[in-house]
Amino acid sequence: MLGDSTEMVETAVRICRGYLNGPWKKITANDVTVKRVSGGLSNWLYQVCLLKGNTKPKQVLLRLYGQTHGEGALESLITESVIFTLLSERRLGPRLHGIFPGGRIEEYIPARPLKSSEMSDPKMNMLVAEKMAAIHTMNVPISKEPQWLWNTIDRNHLAKVNSPVVFCHNDLQEGNILLREDTAEPSLVIIDFEYCSYNYRGFDLANHFIEWIYDYTNPEYPNFSIRRNNYASRPQMVAFVERYLSALSPTGVHGRPEVNNPEYVVNEIENFTLASHFFWGIWSLVNAKVSQIPFGYNVSRGVLNLFISIFQI
Repeated sequence: MLGDSTEMVETAVRICRGYLNGPWKKITANDVTVKRVSGGLSNWLYQVCLLKGNTKPKQVLLRLYGQTHGEGALESLITESVIFTLLSERRLGPRLHGIFPGGRIEEYIPARPLKSSEMSDPKMNMLVAEKMAAIHTMNVPISKEPQWLWNTIDRNHLAKVNSPVVFCHNDLQEGNILLREDTAEPSLVIIDFEYCSYNYRGFDLANHFIEWIYDYTNPEYPNFSIRRNNYASRPQMVAFVERYLSALSPTGVHGRPEVNNPEYVVNEIENFTLASHFFWGIWSLVNAKVSQIPFGYNVSRGVLNLFISIFQI
């Protein structure tokens, strides 16, 4: 992150001038406002807004990668750019205005992240179920092998669950689900696709339900809290799954009738709950060392403690 606000404004101006058309081509630091947007755990986000005129876009979101990707960094960035572009074209995410070394320029959406307490709201989670179904039915030109989990969890155990491999978001938590503020009826936009990959459907669903218990808005270190009582009840889970299945194509996932039964899907979720706890616990440990984003990555302690407590039941 750039330490000086003046330097950040100059950087934003230079990037927007180079990648946007119209009045953006001639802007100076006096023509825009640059405001830090909270909520990013892996990137730095800034709202850049033109002070004059009605040019569209009048405001954009500038995303600067803050994650240290390490080995395979270039491949990861290329894959993420392809995924973001496809989701943008299919209106499943923000529009893409430009890609540059170290980040990208996105559509700025007047919206706010869902609150942790809203994750279980019936109207909201039905909309999330529909969005997840739309993502899971996408055909994306990347590797179809679920390597994301195989690198940390025994593949023989995962194979026994027999969960369909689909295109997954892998991080559908409160901060990555935006509630639009410019529509009369509730409308959600999914963001942050850096962890998207082909993966087991059960993992994506299980991970989303686990996120119901986390609140990342705590202003005090370690910047999160865990409320285990917020976890989805079985009736809530079944209702979500039923809406998810109804939003799939007529043939469901891979045209296999047995995997499109609500009870079958709930069983997948239960089997992948431990996998999600374990994976994100390890992720937090790694990022405590390599990430430049200030965040209480001892979240890993809380996640792994949950993993251990469930494993011992």
